[in-house]
Amino acid sequence: MRTAAIAGVAVGLIASAVGFRLTDRQPPSRRPHAPLTEGPTGQAERMVWAESDHPLTSGWRRVPIVSVEDASFGARSAQVIDGLLVTSSKLSSGCCDNDVLTWQSADGETWVERTTPDEPEPPRGSGVHDVAVGHGLHVAVGTWASTPPNCSCYPIFASAWFSVDGRHWTQAPTDPAVFGLNDDIEHVWVTPSGFAAVGLDRDEHDWNVVQAGFWTSNDGRTWTQLHGVEGPRHDRGGEWAVAKGPTGAVVLTPTTGWRTVDGVQWTKTADFPPSADGQHEPWQVFALGNMFAGLRPVRSGSNDNGPTATEELWLSTDGGPWERVGPAFGVLPSENLAVSQIRPTPLGYIALGGAPASTIWISTDARSWQRVPDLEQIFGGYLNDVVAFKDRLIIFGGVDAPTSMQQRTRAMTWVHALEPPT
Repeated sequence: MRTAAIAGVAVGLIASAVGFRLTDRQPPSRRPHAPLTEGPTGQAERMVWAESDHPLTSGWRRVPIVSVEDASFGARSAQVIDGLLVTSSKLSSGCCDNDVLTWQSADGETWVERTTPDEPEPPRGSGVHDVAVGHGLHVAVGTWASTPPNCSCYPIFASAWFSVDGRHWTQAPTDPAVFGLNDDIEHVWVTPSGFAAVGLDRDEHDWNVVQAGFWTSNDGRTWTQLHGVEGPRHDRGGEWAVAKGPTGAVVLTPTTGWRTVDGVQWTKTADFPPSADGQHEPWQVFALGNMFAGLRPVRSGSNDNGPTATEELWLSTDGGPWERVGPAFGVLPSENLAVSQIRPTPLGYIALGGAPASTIWISTDARSWQRVPDLEQIFGGYLNDVVAFKDRLIIFGGVDAPTSMQQRTRAMTWVHALEPPT
């Protein structure tokens, strides 16, 4: 067994559990909010402010996590672990490096690196994709490069690690019958009896031959790979999206919806119709407490600024049946939303997006949304995650940070007093 201080200790460390990835989409146009055209509005009263007095249009403070010299890919995701706010970012320092930097904060403003300096790093090419905390244990999953040669990062195996304190980590036994060559564990969650995970089960001889992979563990230390599971499929070219909530995990493929509690027994919850273009597009899915929200593009086009897409919003109260609400956030066609995260907060549901511009939408019921105006000059960067921590609302992301060698993204937070509107 190999012990390491793994730097990536937060949910969605390299790739978010919702399938988020930075895009080259155009920012949304600055038009006033329009209500959703389909679906019920719910019982909650909609929040509506005039542009001049919207509570989130001012009062933000920008707090860097790292210096420009330590610029990375920005702060990708955040989670409260053992009373501390933890955020992580991938560091690009070479063609084979897959280092993950992690910082922690007790107050949401003062950050220290979480990595233990005197412990060895994971081998070059290793990557931590997700972390779950439960049953008195921290469990991380991803890939492990056993003996990577010069800048090819092979061979790579699926892998898992465990820790009692979230800082010092032990690698689970590297049994090739469990953690296969070319396999990749992408998501992990806590179950009533232990832990479950999903990822990619690739052919050892052909990287292009891939199917869904399923793993379970009773203690977080030793794992079993499951075969013959009646669950979601992951075909090459047909990406899936995964979200984890109190009721278990939800997986949306381009054509179907699934949910599970233990990772062993799966229930099919939806067959999704094709988009207006006749295609089945990949989803993004977000856990909103007990509820789940899904976004998918349904129509593509172009304008003078380049490609465009129309996205629609679906909701599920518990990961079971899905309801089509309507155009996402009430936005008219020809806008690319580039949504990175949707989370519940004391101010309501908050959605982030609009890369490379900065856009925030807010809602009381996750159905009717209002766009917060005039944020481009406040943020001027990528908005990746939002967390309510103590008396603060904190947005995590990055800003462009030119260095002497290359253009990189500096990990950044924006902090706002957590005062619900009156």
